[in-house]
Amino acid sequence: MDRFLARLAEEWNSRNEQHWVFYQTMDDELPSQGDTRRGRPRAGRARLVLVLLFLTGLYALGKWSGLYEEMTLKGVREQILAAGPRGALLLVLLFVIGLLIQVPGMVFVVAGFLVYDPVRGAALAFGGSILALTVSFFVVRRIGGQPFRQIRFKWVQRVLSHLEERPLLTVALLRLVLQLSPVVNYALALSGIRYRDYILGSLIGFTPIILTLAFLADRLEKWFT
Repeated sequence: MDRFLARLAEEWNSRNEQHWVFYQTMDDELPSQGDTRRGRPRAGRARLVLVLLFLTGLYALGKWSGLYEEMTLKGVREQILAAGPRGALLLVLLFVIGLLIQVPGMVFVVAGFLVYDPVRGAALAFGGSILALTVSFFVVRRIGGQPFRQIRFKWVQRVLSHLEERPLLTVALLRLVLQLSPVVNYALALSGIRYRDYILGSLIGFTPIILTLAFLADRLEKWFT
């Protein structure tokens, strides 16, 4: 009986030792929490470089194809007029493409007011900007993710803290000052802002500009032609 108990105890100790070695090996292979944290900023910078390369490629493609040179206020207006009844649809399409290849969005807004009456011009400005901002947001976020949340620079985190605390107010002020700047679109898409706050804040900030242009529609012809 004593021999049987001694043998049983020996087998139990042997199995415990094997389990301890197995778990120790697993712990050695898993990355530590510090390694994971250090890897996040690197991944964020890599995604940021990737989206910069993508946007640079789009800009180069627009330059090479001649599309960028055609997306001036005069060029867009002439294309809309030449399209006839399909001019409104063409304007929205150019709006979407233009923001992606870094053409200022105000080009398309003003072009709409130059071709159509104030009511239709305002409707196209709102509809075109919502669609163009939406496409730009999801394309850039799909490729670049949210790298600004992983970058540990203090000034980046300070800006993001304001954006997270008051997203609607921050975006509205950016739109009011910088309008439909492509750079603002890209930066917001690469932050952690939700799409709802992004689009609502944009509309809040951009509405006074569109209404002002609609009120001054008769004078735009003299100013821009």
